Amino acid sequence: MKILAMDGIRVGLSDKTDGNMKVIDPDDMVQTELSRQRFLGAMGLNNKSTYFVRVSFDTDDFCQFMEADEENGLWLGGKVKRCDGLLTTRKGVGLFLPLADCLGMVLYDKRNAAIMVVHCGRHTVLQDGAYKAVQYMMEAAGTKPEDVLAWLSPSAGKGNYPIYDLGGISLQEAVIEQLMRAGVDEMNTQMSDVDTTTHEHYFSHSQGDKRDRFAIVAVIDESSVK
Repeated sequence: MKILAMDGIRVGLSDKTDGNMKVIDPDDMVQTELSRQRFLGAMGLNNKSTYFVRVSFDTDDFCQFMEADEENGLWLGGKVKRCDGLLTTRKGVGLFLPLADCLGMVLYDKRNAAIMVVHCGRHTVLQDGAYKAVQYMMEAAGTKPEDVLAWLSPSAGKGNYPIYDLGGISLQEAVIEQLMRAGVDEMNTQMSDVDTTTHEHYFSHSQGDKRDRFAIVAVIDESSVK
């Protein structure tokens, strides 16, 4: 795994060597829980201090954002409330998102000590999800777009996963365009250059990984000052 520092927050990024991070088959539950424990433990987190961005495609609204609360606790397993993004202003609390081609986005407002983790797959991007996530932070945390730092996870590249409805651009390009339109400075955006469809260290749903997921988790450091 990698741990990235971003001026007051940390982002953990797992890969195949860290194991599967999402329970899709009940037979995988025990091993997945062990893999999660190791991953979260390296970030100083555990199930009881971590909240789950639990994505489901059984909906027409792929921009369902909310503040992390007891309905989204990772400890709830399959009972976790569905969402596309979680926000918190609490320090030492992890926001956890499994991935396998879709883009995971971390937004951080240092001025108001607010952090948000958002699932930006094709469905969310086509509904202007990155733009709407910034709007949500503005409403829920008083965020000003110019104060937002953004980090974009490894995801499927344009070569194997173009967004045809948007002219064939990549998930990354779509998200950056939406962030800039929301007022986020492009200079405040960091983007992974890893294409999950070609990189051997990351699970890729489009390349056959139907059951396994890597993950990101983001947390505001206890020592950060509001």
